Amino acid sequence: MNSIASIIRPCCFGNLQGLAAYKEDQFLILDGDKGYIATVDSSNNTTIINSGQTDYFRYASGLDYYHHQIWYTKNKRVLRIQDDFSSEPEVFAVLNPRVSGVVVTKTEVYVVTTTNRIYVFENTQSAGTPQPIREYDSPGADVDDITFHDGHLWVCDSAEQTIYCLDPNTGKVKYNFLVPFESPKGIAFSKDQLYVGYSNEEAVIKDDGAGETLDLVMKKKSRNFIHRLLFQHNENKHYTMSRGYLIEASYMEEIDPIRDAQDIDEPFEWWMSLPNATERQEVVEIHSIGKDFTIQQEDDQKYAVFKFKRLNLRDRHVFGWKALLKVHAIKYNLTPADVDEHLELPDDMKDRYLKDDDNLAMHTPIVKKAAREATKGATNILDRVLKIRNYVYEQLTYRMEGGTDSPDVVLKRGNGSCGEYLGVLMALMRLNGIACRKAGRYKVPYYKVNPESRNVPIEPDFNHVWVEFYVPGWGWIPMESSADDNETGKWTMRYFMGLQWYHIQMQQGSPFEYVTGTDNSVGVLGINYIRFRILEELN
Repeated sequence: MNSIASIIRPCCFGNLQGLAAYKEDQFLILDGDKGYIATVDSSNNTTIINSGQTDYFRYASGLDYYHHQIWYTKNKRVLRIQDDFSSEPEVFAVLNPRVSGVVVTKTEVYVVTTTNRIYVFENTQSAGTPQPIREYDSPGADVDDITFHDGHLWVCDSAEQTIYCLDPNTGKVKYNFLVPFESPKGIAFSKDQLYVGYSNEEAVIKDDGAGETLDLVMKKKSRNFIHRLLFQHNENKHYTMSRGYLIEASYMEEIDPIRDAQDIDEPFEWWMSLPNATERQEVVEIHSIGKDFTIQQEDDQKYAVFKFKRLNLRDRHVFGWKALLKVHAIKYNLTPADVDEHLELPDDMKDRYLKDDDNLAMHTPIVKKAAREATKGATNILDRVLKIRNYVYEQLTYRMEGGTDSPDVVLKRGNGSCGEYLGVLMALMRLNGIACRKAGRYKVPYYKVNPESRNVPIEPDFNHVWVEFYVPGWGWIPMESSADDNETGKWTMRYFMGLQWYHIQMQQGSPFEYVTGTDNSVGVLGINYIRFRILEELN
């Protein structure tokens, strides 16, 4: 059993830019702003060990420890220094692009550059400039750190929020998986357990008042921590699941009709979606809130059905469900070679998931033209989906307002919400013969979550939807709908065939919520409330 804690918060660190396993259950960490090299243990005991040589390490990144030597990168140089700091740093290699990470083995030194190129040198103490013995491209968009473990090279990418496992000889990706938090900056293994270091900012509420005056303001402060990341690769199903959480989710409706509503004098039913069981989401238990329900199935969706004999507009009720969910991040690693293009969709799936059944405007000229343009040159289903995704991202900018317009209107306008992105994606996929469906319904607001958050009620700011597309022979594959770009404007691949742990699925294909037996709608009759509580990390 690893004796290092699941979460470690080093003291006084402003910009964690490197992480390495050290000794006696400690990590070696680098602060790229302050130039600190420090050790930290499970009790968060932080000890600066280079108090007289911090200038050497300012603006540095990447960190490794090997046989009493500390290795790091700074600008275009790879350097090493004895761990007692008895001498000045020695330059091991100079590369033309800027370097961002280094890892050392008995025979080799691996160096990654900001242009996502990995160079492999012979590990030698001899003088002179070493020459790379091989090199290859690194996956991802913005590699921050690398490490070596169990015969594999591991790459940490902050833009993609992804860890890649590579063959160190060829650079071929064996599999990859998502990290649970933003801005991963360092990666290391300790006793076969993977740890990731994060450095970002978090919003905090502070009192700027003087004396007894309360003057609350929003400010930002640096957040640096190290987190143990558990993952499990399923080679047969071609996906990897990473750190999960036990989450309590509650969905409730408050009967509070608007003026246009009418009394309901006859029996009616209120159908409310229940959380779905998927590869990444397990439903542990569900209980009713306020009023008992029966469970009904419609296509692939389970509903809680609440029965009412009548409703006077003066009546007030609160009703819904509470569920315990085990939710993980998932990342599929399918390639075109894994997919049999000759497999046909079953007829019932064609009837259900290739038609215009959700105001998709698939008959309009602008949508048909977009479906043709988006898939030019595509040779397989995965390539078609990716090209459609990128086409939609290029055509639209994100805008969230009330209402949801059809894809033809959205394409003409050039912007849309997540639901409108979803509509365009589904229309273009279905016109290209790709079965797809709406999925969602909420995300745990991850920006409100600290790694140690437990049992704190969290309410999302809005609902959210994404898409699932069907790959014959493999099943339904998730994909985020709205644009997922980083600060450089490049589309990341983190949510292509993947979802984070905070995506809570309560809808797949069928409508999320509706009433029968009355002309009143859900939106006219009630106000909904959604609440999450993170109970524990899953092992």
